[in-house]
Amino acid sequence: MMTRQQYLFGKLAEECAELAKEAIKCQQFGVLHVFGNAKGVTNIERLNGEFNDVMGVIDMLNENITEEWQPTTNVISVHPDKVSAKVAKVQRWFDVAQEMGMVK
Repeated sequence: MMTRQQYLFGKLAEECAELAKEAIKCQQFGVLHVFGNAKGVTNIERLNGEFNDVMGVIDMLNENITEEWQPTTNVISVHPDKVSAKVAKVQRWFDVAQEMGMVK
């Protein structure tokens, strides 16, 4: 039997997988493409929806902090310096791929 926290980590993984799926659809078909019988919902709208689902589960995890996480205030939180470092790293490898002629 799982704890609530274990259940929420599983939901987080599930939502991240759905976010990844929508990102791939944006890559393959474009952000404005309406996939299947989506009733006019574009890929970027679906991606945004999945991102918000991920954030919702993160909020639930942060509300469910147990003693094992103390003194941390959040299970998952944004660290601007780490975000900036990731942006720089992705840009560096994009530049390499561009120099190799793999992307425009």
